[in-house]
Amino acid sequence: MIPLITGIIGTILISKSAQEDTPLSFGVAKGNKGFLELADGSKVWLNSGSTLVYGLLNPREVLLEGEAYFEIKLDVKNKFKVRTSYFDIVVYGTSFNVSTYQGEDVVEVDLLAGSIGIVDNEKSLFKLEPGQAVLYNKQDKNILLSTGIWQTFQSGRITN
Repeated sequence: MIPLITGIIGTILISKSAQEDTPLSFGVAKGNKGFLELADGSKVWLNSGSTLVYGLLNPREVLLEGEAYFEIKLDVKNKFKVRTSYFDIVVYGTSFNVSTYQGEDVVEVDLLAGSIGIVDNEKSLFKLEPGQAVLYNKQDKNILLSTGIWQTFQSGRITN
């Protein structure tokens, strides 16, 4: 099943090899936003200048460059994983925002509902509850668990 993809300026590359998991790439040009629904029913909104790479056979493991808001379909047998250049996010059925732009000094993960885990090299660092955020400073490599303000570009909300 090929995922439903919509968006204002987005690109997707598809190859039809059924033998191996084909990586698909969905990119959104600067100044635009995009939406895609994965084959498992999970929904992803990408912000300007962002790219999501995922497998045709395994859409529950994705690589993100840029920023995305996720609404993940619960599947207790198959965890959802978001890989970034700095750490991975293990998802248990939830809504959250990830900002990992290359030109920014901080990677931010904001949890809105459900729960997620932050892992590095398969080692668990944090398990977040709703209203918590993780801030990772790329320069000094410090990671901080925070509460209070969370935001999502997708809804335009900023809440304390």
